[in-house]
Amino acid sequence: MATRGKLFVVGIGPGALEHMTLKALDVLRRAEVIVAYTGYLKILNKLGLTRGKKVLATGMGEEVKRVQLATEEVLKGHDVALVCSGDPGIYGLAELVFRYLDGMSLSIDVEIVPGITAAIAAASILGAPLNNDFVILSLSDYFTPWNEILEELRAVAKTELVIVLYNPSSSRRHDKFSEALKLLAEARGDPIICVVKNAYR
Repeated sequence: MATRGKLFVVGIGPGALEHMTLKALDVLRRAEVIVAYTGYLKILNKLGLTRGKKVLATGMGEEVKRVQLATEEVLKGHDVALVCSGDPGIYGLAELVFRYLDGMSLSIDVEIVPGITAAIAAASILGAPLNNDFVILSLSDYFTPWNEILEELRAVAKTELVIVLYNPSSSRRHDKFSEALKLLAEARGDPIICVVKNAYR
């Protein structure tokens, strides 16, 4: 029976080399197989991190497929880097990996390699908006019903916490961000709103 490899769930941060951790770079260089969203391959190719490796890529919305492919390669005995932008544990693939393994009753060696999440990257551009308490919410209804997201946002809007909104819009959800901003305006009067796009990419 072949020796099992190890699965590294790697956060590459915003995308620029200088904001990638040394640990992430080391894991990507040592991995035999890299599994990633097709959009991240441009970044990895530019850094020469895919050279001489087996590369498996899938499109947007195929996160489960990437987890499945990565797991299969680990079971074949390979050390695998499953790549995420930002941090794997903040709207990344880490939770999906553990859910998949639990659902398949599989036990493999998994290591989460943290990265700079969008909230931290954006905050550094804006100054110090997260110096005190804050909350992060995602406007994506991919896993959570939109009415539940609005309930959470409405509850948080009643506080004085800084609110960080992830996944504000997409081609399918172009009106959700406007709805969220309207809710915030109704709850807070005239809130300060800062929009950061492609921070350090």
